[in-house]
Amino acid sequence: MMNSKTNITAVVIWFNPDKTSIANILTYSSFFKKIYIVDNSLTDNSTLAAECLNSFYIPNRSNMGIAKATNIGCERAFQDGFDWVMTMDQDSSWDITELKKFINNYIYNIFYYLLLFIKK
Repeated sequence: MMNSKTNITAVVIWFNPDKTSIANILTYSSFFKKIYIVDNSLTDNSTLAAECLNSFYIPNRSNMGIAKATNIGCERAFQDGFDWVMTMDQDSSWDITELKKFINNYIYNIFYYLLLFIKK
């Protein structure tokens, strides 16, 4: 599960997903409290999304494009109180150890540069 000091979630964009799409999400789902799946497919894929227990499924029922879908997912995540969003598409997968390193380094660098900025 995520570090309580890093209030981060994931937004994943789908378009006509299959079992591989959910398998990819499951490679990193344990790291996030909630994963927002924004689906640009014409069909309902809520049953597939439910295979990821911590997912929140947002069906668009049309292909709005990845940018619009990402904005929809991020807006919902921010409404739900998350401070950070990691965006991915249905082909994204992670080794959990590498994901932890990536996020910890990213957050460390942000705080480091914020402290430098504040000191000036």
